Amino acid sequence: MEVANEEELFKEIRNAYIGRKKISIVGSGSHSDKKGEVISTIKMNSFDIKGDIIEAYAGASVLKIREEASSYGYLFPTLYDGTIGGLLGINYVSPLSTFYGTPRDFTLWCRAITPYGGLNWKIFIGSKGLIGAISKAVMKLFPRPYKIVTLEKSYDSVNELLDDYIKLKENKPIATLVEYEKTYKIHFTYSVDPDITGFNKDDGVPFIEESDKNSYIVETPSLSEFIKLVEKTNPIYAYTVINSGFSKVYLADEDILAGFNYYPYNGVKGIYLKLKKLLDYRNIFE
Repeated sequence: MEVANEEELFKEIRNAYIGRKKISIVGSGSHSDKKGEVISTIKMNSFDIKGDIIEAYAGASVLKIREEASSYGYLFPTLYDGTIGGLLGINYVSPLSTFYGTPRDFTLWCRAITPYGGLNWKIFIGSKGLIGAISKAVMKLFPRPYKIVTLEKSYDSVNELLDDYIKLKENKPIATLVEYEKTYKIHFTYSVDPDITGFNKDDGVPFIEESDKNSYIVETPSLSEFIKLVEKTNPIYAYTVINSGFSKVYLADEDILAGFNYYPYNGVKGIYLKLKKLLDYRNIFE
């Protein structure tokens, strides 16, 4: 079912609450594996850019927002290719989060629809639709870099990786991505060419083609914590975006993560499960 505005969205959520029906909230659905009765906000797709502020409804295309913002000389700092609702629902981390933060950081406020009405509260960001349906948000834009240069290098030595990281972070990269797949690889992205030798150079921001199967989100406040995670779990693949505070690891055995703060790719942080008991005590949101 597709809804066209917040009033229709509230009506469907309220009916589900009264009838004790299970519902799932999606945007385009391209990033969702939700089942049951699905409510899509894809028709709630309007947005408006005023200076360095974007006001957008949940179904607005992130790609279209990035394109229009770019035409005005601004950057909407994410590589997500879905809708605003999806972007905020998962608090999507991209390599650009190193400098610009996650969507929660550049969101001024967002509104979510619950069975009791609308609430303006940023706590809904990252809840994956389990406590309410994000309907609208106001976010910041940033001056668009006119040149992007990415330095890349692979490492067998952890000490060499750490030494290069300490040196290159002083140049204030806008993105720092570290991958592990049998060996480490680092990507530093700058808005000016730092003219440093010993690295491969590429244009653009690194992008990760990934699936979510057998993956987990792990709290890693620093690069050193990411390295500890890799050394303990020996994952099939792992990556971290510096300053995001999280890593994603692909493992065959979840038990290896004992002792780490983590949750499965399709799960949420514990705070949302606690809030669910308060905001969705009939458990209608899936």
